[in-house]
Amino acid sequence: MELDAFRSQLGEGQGRVATADGEHAFVLGDAAGGSRAELTEGDFAEVAQDVDVTDADAVRVWLRLRVPDDVPPDLAWLASITVDGRVVGQGTARRGSTRDLTDLLGNVSKLVGTHRIAVRLELVRV
Repeated sequence: MELDAFRSQLGEGQGRVATADGEHAFVLGDAAGGSRAELTEGDFAEVAQDVDVTDADAVRVWLRLRVPDDVPPDLAWLASITVDGRVVGQGTARRGSTRDLTDLLGNVSKLVGTHRIAVRLELVRV
């Protein structure tokens, strides 16, 4: 696997990381902060999983976006949740902000069987 800004510290501050309370979080970026990388508009990290959504009403993720102060003012991080490649929820965070997205969810109440659920973090122009 190629190491890049999103996969250079897997298991430490990126990817599946143990939290202080013994749970786990999936980090798309860097849990500790302070890391620097050359990123441009359109760069992204994504985690996806095939999920049987039969009998489910919604899929939901809880996200905390922390954006450094030195991100250019015309760029922001866009977090989105997709079902089979279709965006069903999203939120944006601009430079110097921390934003908790506790309501990022997708309605799957009319779906049955297995569908691809993904969470994407992408650098976008605003």
